[in-house]
Amino acid sequence: YLLMDVKYAVSHKKTKEGVMLWDMTDGEMVIDTKYWEKTHGFGDCIHANTDRHEFKIINVLAHKGGSADRETLIKALHVDNDVLDAWIESCRRKQLIVQSGNRYRLHLEKPSLQIIPSTKLDERLVTKPHRNAERVPSRFSFSQIEKMTRSAFGNDFAIRKTTDIYLPVHCIVVQNPDGSIHTTHWNALNGKQIQSRFVY
Repeated sequence: YLLMDVKYAVSHKKTKEGVMLWDMTDGEMVIDTKYWEKTHGFGDCIHANTDRHEFKIINVLAHKGGSADRETLIKALHVDNDVLDAWIESCRRKQLIVQSGNRYRLHLEKPSLQIIPSTKLDERLVTKPHRNAERVPSRFSFSQIEKMTRSAFGNDFAIRKTTDIYLPVHCIVVQNPDGSIHTTHWNALNGKQIQSRFVY
């Protein structure tokens, strides 16, 4: 995971500081550490190399529940038709949105992108060295995550400091009476089972 100290504007008069915990295996942000709830869709945006103009379309659609018509996009973005067409076409080409008649929707199942750029930490993160631990390789780099977060959260978003951290995961292997093996993975921070294709 990438732990980022960040600051961001919440209004014209107020700035907040916080931390973001970003999963470097699936490209998603942890929204809170108690339930390990994550965003859904940022990994696709990193893969598509989404720029800030495309994120403007994505953010409006996310704010509108995942879909909106052309008129809504024009009103929200305050751009000419030609500019909007170029942004929409770019998003469609990258498989980020799909068009159905006069409506556009995010090309994701249950997207979760409309978030504040801060992770709610249920408890303090501490370092515990472990000699026999295996590390899952990251699929995303710091530079990819940095570029995507700056595009997604706008000009007032700033990263102050970053730290690489590793989430301890317990692997429990059970041999069934028929001789088959059943393996489960558990989040050592909150004790919950991990349902992820990215755990080895």
